[in-house]
Amino acid sequence: MSRIIEGHQAIIAEIERGMQKVQSTGTNLEIPPRVAHTLQGEFVRYERNRSLEVQFPILPEFTNPAGILQGGILCAMIDNVMGPLSYLVARNPTTTLDLTTNFVRTARPGNRLKIVAEVRGRGINTIHMTAEVTNQKDKLIGTASSNLCIIRTGPTAEPEES
Repeated sequence: MSRIIEGHQAIIAEIERGMQKVQSTGTNLEIPPRVAHTLQGEFVRYERNRSLEVQFPILPEFTNPAGILQGGILCAMIDNVMGPLSYLVARNPTTTLDLTTNFVRTARPGNRLKIVAEVRGRGINTIHMTAEVTNQKDKLIGTASSNLCIIRTGPTAEPEES
């Protein structure tokens, strides 16, 4: 099995395959979630258990009064990369425990952002990730780090072996 999966539909299919066990327990998951449709992210590349790349357009409705990308929207974009990566790694739902974002430079409508999230560590119940956000010129827009809690589902809810 290849370690690299490329393309939006192929990565969504991989997430759905991973969540079949969870959904068989009666837990209903909406993949991708509604907010992902609003943000219009496009999955680009998944390296199994390591990283996920997603690209997002910067739309006028995502801006603050100064016409630049609102920080909270950027945080939502980052969360919508780390979340799917955590599902792919844990093969269970997760929830964000914290998300620390550092804003480096502004971004304006009409441009696209590339967000690459990477798994930096994994415990039995948590996953630690970092992310970098760059623009079309490969300039750093921001960075983030996050800890996510793995939510065990099913009758035994036992951790899976890595």
